[in-house]
Amino acid sequence: MALCSKVIEMMDDKAQPPADAEPDLEHGPCMLALSPKRRAFVMAMARNPMGRHTDWAKEAGYAKRGLRVRAFETYHDPKVQDAVMEVARATLGARGPLLAVHGLLEIAGNPKHQGRLKALELIANRVGFSEKRQIEIVHRDLTGDALIERMKYLSEKLAEPLTNEIKLPPHPLANLIEHQPAADDDGEGNE
Repeated sequence: MALCSKVIEMMDDKAQPPADAEPDLEHGPCMLALSPKRRAFVMAMARNPMGRHTDWAKEAGYAKRGLRVRAFETYHDPKVQDAVMEVARATLGARGPLLAVHGLLEIAGNPKHQGRLKALELIANRVGFSEKRQIEIVHRDLTGDALIERMKYLSEKLAEPLTNEIKLPPHPLANLIEHQPAADDDGEGNE
């Protein structure tokens, strides 16, 4: 059974692709590494990406006998997958920018579209009317020595000399917290 399928595959790959197959001049190295049948399969995928494996195989000219197996094997062939990516990149690179511009202009031209302002900003940025933004990055050393130096600098700048000791105003409850021993108390907690 496996030998039979290999013979059919070899015959299918050597058969001529359909007359409307793409010329070799437009293909990249991955497509050129494929047989003409497999190239036609990839191009059928590109023309109808929502199609089924068997549809692509039929369009590529594969024989009806064993079509589902051939379609499955061809689709899952790593060389075919590489060629699909190559065609997708080429298509996106050629048509993608045009489609993006067309869509952007459609949105920008529709006063009722909720994304209109964003589309207008994108267009303005791309034609030279971009807003200029300046970002300032300041590095500050926050080590103890650096902070002390900064405090001294600010103290001198404000004309108030920095002392080693920080004096806080007395807290109103300070007398309640501090224990004043009574005259008969020896201060050691002995009764």
